[in-house]
Amino acid sequence: MTTRLLAIDPGPQHSGVVEINPQTMDIYCAEAEDNEDLLRRLRLETDIEVAIEVMQSMGMAVAQSTFDTQLWAGRFIEAVESRGISARRMFRRDIKLHLCGQARAKDPNVTAAAKGRFPPTGGGKDPYKGTAKQPGPLYGISGGDVWSALAIAITYLETQD
Repeated sequence: MTTRLLAIDPGPQHSGVVEINPQTMDIYCAEAEDNEDLLRRLRLETDIEVAIEVMQSMGMAVAQSTFDTQLWAGRFIEAVESRGISARRMFRRDIKLHLCGQARAKDPNVTAAAKGRFPPTGGGKDPYKGTAKQPGPLYGISGGDVWSALAIAITYLETQD
């Protein structure tokens, strides 16, 4: 059994990354990581599981950054799978359905649902994140892409076959 799950919300230049213990839900790392650095890391990592958000066609026009993001997702998947490690591809729609019960959920709803999977043990106005003096289990997480990576991790762990 692997000891770490790496959940990735790819972006055109930086990606949200959450590294979490699948058994205890302890978060080892939650940050936006430069794509080149993440690619190098994925080529070296061992004893990990990987979950990555990939895009799904919605029949709408998209910007070039969307294509760039998907190219990075493919590079990440290739880096992992060329070493015999499976990368589970996850769609945003499925993540929203799992966490919020509806595909029309917005990012704040997904973030709130992800936070609700953890105990509110920190201090301050957001006990899930907490404060420096009284950190919560999600202390230090910021940025939409990192919250999305956490949602990917939770959905992956809760929907494994």
